[in-house]
Amino acid sequence: MGPTTRQLLGLNASGTAPAAWTLDYFRRKYGEDLAKSRPVRGWDTVTVPGAVAGWGLLHDRLGRLPFADLLAPAIEYAERGFAVSAIVQEKWQRPCRC
Repeated sequence: MGPTTRQLLGLNASGTAPAAWTLDYFRRKYGEDLAKSRPVRGWDTVTVPGAVAGWGLLHDRLGRLPFADLLAPAIEYAERGFAVSAIVQEKWQRPCRC
């Protein structure tokens, strides 16, 4: 809801995919049957390329804190890393059964 109007707001920030992400690109890289052989890790699995632009739009409309302050914790994790639990580490080390 808007901060003063109590009006419900919605935002579709899915954006567009990069121009290189054509069906042919994915077929060349992963095979003809994408249902059986699809990307499971890395940039080719990103499904919401417009998310950051959406955050900017929401911040412009509703934000009160400086954008840099909002992103500071994420920037710190990106720079310094984040310790995951032992069970998550073990799952990440398993071979993919895709």
